[in-house]
Amino acid sequence: RAVYRIVDPGSTARLQVESGARFNGNGTLTVGTLTLVGAGSTSLTGPNRIGTLTASSKIGSLSLNNAQSITVNALAAREAVDIKVAGASSDLQIASGAMITSDAAGDAITLSAGRHFINDSGAGALSTANGRWLIYLPSPTGSSFNGLNSNNTAIWNIASGAAGPHPGPRYVFAVSPTLTVTSLDLSKTYGDDVTSQLPFAYTITGFDAGVAGAYLADSAATALSGAPVVTSAGAEAAAAAGTYQVDVAQGSLTSLNGYSLAFSSTGVLTVNRAG
Repeated sequence: RAVYRIVDPGSTARLQVESGARFNGNGTLTVGTLTLVGAGSTSLTGPNRIGTLTASSKIGSLSLNNAQSITVNALAAREAVDIKVAGASSDLQIASGAMITSDAAGDAITLSAGRHFINDSGAGALSTANGRWLIYLPSPTGSSFNGLNSNNTAIWNIASGAAGPHPGPRYVFAVSPTLTVTSLDLSKTYGDDVTSQLPFAYTITGFDAGVAGAYLADSAATALSGAPVVTSAGAEAAAAAGTYQVDVAQGSLTSLNGYSLAFSSTGVLTVNRAG
C-alpha cells in the first residue's frame, strides 16, 4: 500500500502495475492525464484529482476515487471497474470514440458521478459481456446518456452502493420521486351497497416517464407491489343520504424501486336520496 501526494495538474503520469500485482494507494494524485500500464490491478482510494484517465493495455481491476470531474478514454479490464467522482459540480465523462469494457461477472462496471454523466461515445460506451453496468447519479437532470440504453427501468433513492435485487444494467438515482395515491369520487342511491367498488376507487400519478434510449418508463407493474386500502362511511346500504369522504391509506402498497408514497383522500362519495 502506497501513501503519496503528487501534485502536477498539467502533467501526464504513468502507473505501471504488472500482471499478478496490485497497487493500493490512499494518497492524493493530481495530474492532467493518468495512463494505466500493465495487466495488474489498481486501487486509488484517496481524494485524487485526475483530469483524464486511460489505459495503454488491458488491466486487471480498477477502483478509483476522484475529487473532480474526469474524462475516461479507452479502458479495458479483465476484472471489475469502479470509478467514483465526488463533488456536487463534478462530472464523469466518457470521451468521444472511447469504450470502457470489463470481462467480470456481476457488477462489472460501476460509475458514479457527483453531478452529471456525459456520454460522448454513444450507445457502445460500456461493454460488459459477462456482467452488468451500473451508473449512479444524483438525478436524471442534466446528464447526456447519448443512447447508452439499460433497457430497464431506473432505480431511485440510492445514493451509492448496491442496486438491490434488480437485475441487468441500471441507472441508479439518489432522488426519490413521489407517487401520489388519490381517492376517486363515487355516487350511489340510498339503499345501495358500493363496498365492492372501494378497492378500485383510487388513481396513482407521478410515475417517471423514462428517457428514450437510456431507461424505460415506470408503471404500477414495475414500480409497485400490493394495494392501498380505500374506505368510506357512505359505502354501505344503510348510509344516509349526503356526502362522505373517501379515505385512502397505504395498506400493503410498497415501492419496488425507491419511490416515495403520498396519499390524498380527496374523493367524495355522494349518497343520493331514494325515490
